[in-house]
Amino acid sequence: MDLDRPLACTIKDLGVAFHGRLLDGRLVDLADGDDPKARIRLTATSDDLIALVNGQLDFARAWTSGRVSVNANPFDLLKLRKLL
Repeated sequence: MDLDRPLACTIKDLGVAFHGRLLDGRLVDLADGDDPKARIRLTATSDDLIALVNGQLDFARAWTSGRVSVNANPFDLLKLRKLL
């Protein structure tokens, strides 16, 4: 997948954030805190994020039910769909 975007993730129940780059389907260059320049923003609880990473939670269902929110432009959302 040809995608190179800054991504920020907020873990709302813990009140923490981290950011990095989504590069060809991998999250690289992780660091603590938010990135105001992030073009993709993910918000989830800690339990939901772990379940997503472990494959125990279907991303589409979590997104449509509001358990996970993703803010990105429509082009990036289409590319992300291939990843998830």
